[in-house]
Amino acid sequence: MHRYYYVNCSAVFAGDQNELKKIETLLKDPAEIRIPSDAAVADNWLGDCGRYKRYRDYPNTPLSKEEADFPIAYSIVVHKDAAQVERLFRSIYQPQNVYCIHVDLKSKPNFTRAIENLAHCFDNVFIASNIESVGWGQLSFS
Repeated sequence: MHRYYYVNCSAVFAGDQNELKKIETLLKDPAEIRIPSDAAVADNWLGDCGRYKRYRDYPNTPLSKEEADFPIAYSIVVHKDAAQVERLFRSIYQPQNVYCIHVDLKSKPNFTRAIENLAHCFDNVFIASNIESVGWGQLSFS
């Protein structure tokens, strides 16, 4: 599902020339840095919810009693890059919280399908029922 790059961050910060050359090679070859397509996220990652949640190690209980007692409601507006959205979602996900995701009306069909599949995998994730075209970087009023 995810590609990992074995980079020694301490060596990078220390200025290790071998590690810096390794990173330079990665950055020069776009084929080495692959971001999964929206279709791959929809079908390969989210095609089997149980497998996906186990593989990504999503929590299934609150981390503490305090967090369980004070759930958070998130409203997330998205428009592209399902893999990036999934990574963001994974970093903020807790089972006691509620997530409402608004997919921009202008989003591509595979992206929309990926986000719908993501929501389908969780009881506490919803897709906004009133989908609108989002004006990015500007104010818009309905």
